[in-house]
Amino acid sequence: MKNQQLEKNKSIKIIFLSALIITIYFNTQIQDAFNSPKFWALILSTAVLLADLIMNGRNFSRSENKFVFYLLIFLLIYLIVMLISTVFAYNPQVALLGETFRRNGIVTSFGLAVFLLAATIHVKFNNILVAFKIIFLTGFLVGAYSLIQITGNDWNTWSDTNSIISTLGNSNFSGAVMAILSIILFGQLFLKSFGKIYKTSLFVTLIILVYSIYETKALQALLILAIGIGLQILFLIYKKNNYAGILFFFAGTMGAFLAILGMLQKGPFQSFLYKDSVSVRGYYWRAGFEMFKDHLWFGVGIDNYGYFFKEYREVGYPLNYGFNITSSNAHNVFIQYFATGGLIVGVMYLLLQLLIAYKAVQILKNNNGEKRFIALMIVSAWLAFQAQSIISIDNIGISIWGWILGGVIFGLSLEDRLSAVVKNKREVIDIRKSILSLFTLSVAMFLVVPLYIVDRATWLSRTYYVPGNIEVKNKFDDYSSRVLTSNFAVNDYKNIALTSVIAYGDKAKAIVELQKILEDDYRNLDSLNLLASIYEESGDFIKAITIRNKMAEFDPWNAVNYVGLAQLYKLTNQIEEMDSVVTKIMSFAGNDPIAEVVKKEFMS
Repeated sequence: MKNQQLEKNKSIKIIFLSALIITIYFNTQIQDAFNSPKFWALILSTAVLLADLIMNGRNFSRSENKFVFYLLIFLLIYLIVMLISTVFAYNPQVALLGETFRRNGIVTSFGLAVFLLAATIHVKFNNILVAFKIIFLTGFLVGAYSLIQITGNDWNTWSDTNSIISTLGNSNFSGAVMAILSIILFGQLFLKSFGKIYKTSLFVTLIILVYSIYETKALQALLILAIGIGLQILFLIYKKNNYAGILFFFAGTMGAFLAILGMLQKGPFQSFLYKDSVSVRGYYWRAGFEMFKDHLWFGVGIDNYGYFFKEYREVGYPLNYGFNITSSNAHNVFIQYFATGGLIVGVMYLLLQLLIAYKAVQILKNNNGEKRFIALMIVSAWLAFQAQSIISIDNIGISIWGWILGGVIFGLSLEDRLSAVVKNKREVIDIRKSILSLFTLSVAMFLVVPLYIVDRATWLSRTYYVPGNIEVKNKFDDYSSRVLTSNFAVNDYKNIALTSVIAYGDKAKAIVELQKILEDDYRNLDSLNLLASIYEESGDFIKAITIRNKMAEFDPWNAVNYVGLAQLYKLTNQIEEMDSVVTKIMSFAGNDPIAEVVKKEFMS
């Protein structure tokens, strides 16, 4: 039994240390400094955990483990439907590996499902303190780096030096992660199992995290922090005095209601809490709903939202935020799954969250004393994750905690009888597990290494773009060619390389490469725009007109593209077509400043 417990603790360390690495790891020497490294770390850690799960597979069908068996079947069906969605996806490569600067494809979903299942099997009340210590370390590292940024001592140079992006690359993401970690750290202050020195360190780290969250200016992070810590305070107050607890509950509920109204630009706190980013989410959500309605069963393709947003966005979005501004995510995890995965994927994800919520209620009802408070810590942090997922993106650095916490809730709801080893066969299984882990890691490396090479090459191609320097030009040609010829390079990376190729004057090469991209990725507006620009500069206006008309199909409210199209019709003396385009522009952008350009250029 002691050996089994040691094995469980080892597995817990792997789960939570992996989450720590995924949360804090970034690399400034590649194209995508934050999302790609976290994606690679997820793949490699998934490979290790997968070997452990395979070795435990014989235990899943035992009568006492039926829940885990059914959960495994559920997750397999969920992933299989995702794969079917990939067959129908507009861009299958993106569906598998994820969109640039998001990386939320099926590979990521598979990894998150493995983490959930591993946490379900291994995390129990009698070993959860191991996880808490690693969560504390994660919070300390994320908070410490945030403090370094706040004080202006960051050794890295970021494009936005005023944002507290910590190790997540975005102030909203960093605020959300720090809030989730803070909720669990706060609860640890009240556990008898920890000593004064540890709790003092907790308290200091918690202060750093809360201060950093405030400095991110992320309102959703402050709100979910208040929800999570508020639930724990409510429990502690109610435990001391029932009436005081009830009063605190109603006061907290009213405060939360007024806060939500304020964020929605209503109520007495709107001047403090409303941000324009709340309103813009409505456009993302409605576009997602429209995608779902038109692609009911399998969606537009996992993580393919960005390819369809401009087609489905309402006209108010470009008029308010810019004609060329886009979005690659619905900014609501549930809508994102319905829009990109379709009805079955969306419903199954929703059912999974409802099942976790049901098990959360169970563990709160079925436990007392410190166990109940530990359960509340996990549940409140999971609820905070769910709250932020309603208005934010399923960033890997955040999602890893939501899925692990869901698995912990499942694990705490089960009796501690899921053994990671088989009696009298420990040494044999350890050898088999080591061999299997080596195999799964090797397979993972076959995916991670070429992805790293492409990300690195894309970054280096930008670094070596120095017009006029022949020696540097040779290096640029080398790295840009690696990007353009790699099967692992997403088309967005190819467009980045081709932008510099065009700037160097090699337009013939750029045309060939862009046409290759557009053979399969015909919706790629960046590729279409680059190709149109080349034709326009070369004087091939007829081809440019064809390209800009294609762009109008997938981006029907882009007045900038229509102005370019009108100019082309004017240059080719197609006055009737020009007038038709001008009428189109004025029909929806008549009050926009671009209308003055149109009047002067085409109507004077």
